Amino acid sequence: MEDDVRMLPEEALASRTAKHSKFVSFDFFENEIQLTYSPYLFDGLFAPLDDEKLLDFYHGMEPLSYQSTLDGLLNIRDRYRLNDWLYFLLIRDLAVSLYPGEENELQQTLFCWVFLAKTGFKVQLNYHREGVFLSVYTLDVVYDLPRKRHGKGFLVDISRFQKPEQYTYVASVRSDFYLNTTSMPFRLQMLEAPQLPPRGQKRKRLVFIHNNRRFQVDVEIDQNMIELMENYPELSLKSHSLFPISQLAYKSLMPQLEKLLKNKSQEEQLRLLLSFTRTAFHYVEDRENSTTFSAEETLFSPKSDCEDRVVLFCYLVRELLSLPVIILEYEDHASAAVKLPKPRGQRVMHNREFYTFVEPTDIDDRLDLGEMPDNLKEKTYTIILQ
Repeated sequence: MEDDVRMLPEEALASRTAKHSKFVSFDFFENEIQLTYSPYLFDGLFAPLDDEKLLDFYHGMEPLSYQSTLDGLLNIRDRYRLNDWLYFLLIRDLAVSLYPGEENELQQTLFCWVFLAKTGFKVQLNYHREGVFLSVYTLDVVYDLPRKRHGKGFLVDISRFQKPEQYTYVASVRSDFYLNTTSMPFRLQMLEAPQLPPRGQKRKRLVFIHNNRRFQVDVEIDQNMIELMENYPELSLKSHSLFPISQLAYKSLMPQLEKLLKNKSQEEQLRLLLSFTRTAFHYVEDRENSTTFSAEETLFSPKSDCEDRVVLFCYLVRELLSLPVIILEYEDHASAAVKLPKPRGQRVMHNREFYTFVEPTDIDDRLDLGEMPDNLKEKTYTIILQ
């Protein structure tokens, strides 16, 4: 005891942290994660909260109370190549493991706030008598989370993800307290598939008709990627079209399609990819779940709509044919256009160049390259770049 009394404050904290640091083990998409943490992280912070208390707490935090946990989180992020959203889910799963139950949502939210801020993201806390809510600054458009304009982007509330019943009042009650005002924005776009160990796989046989012939390809779906997408907010059509597919799906599907495309002209290759997209899946006009699928989700699901098929078709064109492709977003539909050396039929002008219209959602598979259905000829659209 006398040794502790003679310690400097920093040494005393180090001794206390070393003695009382604990290990926690939790599942992240069924991968076991082990980290150290300090049970004294929130000592001295108590309700009711206000800006002064939060600022004093945050700026008074000693690195020893959070640094080992932060280092562990960053190592896992880099090892599994998690984007910002999946990194947030990792922090959230750790918070829920440390502070389980709805009665501990305050600690869960504050924990996510601390570690996102310490990572360098611009974050904002919003609090009132109903609870504490966490927003991140992003340049991405998010449709199913509360948001407000902020600078060139948005402040998006992420603390009640998957709890839409709690969104009724959050958007209108915000404090002026946020951190890292000049730091990096939070990115929800996924440009690289995470490298999580495969949790399980599902083999799916896709049968399609092309030129009155029956073809089939088998694809291995990574269950981790499907669950990741189920835990993703709804982004723009462009963002969903850029989501990658897993290595498992890529390595199983692409060689089979490449074999079918071999020795065919570009137009014949495009026509085959259209037949695959149009006839390998059951079309539904309006799903109960209105979110847009990624390419892998479309491969996995037995049902898809026009947006899902456009996303898959554009992904296949980019990966297999390396042709410039754009999405045409109508008020109630989505189509595509591809840049060919010689445009055909109905053309779309983009950057002073002609693209050939294509329709990935022709369930009868009758429309050729450049043929536009009558119901679209008088409608306006927005071009979405790939």
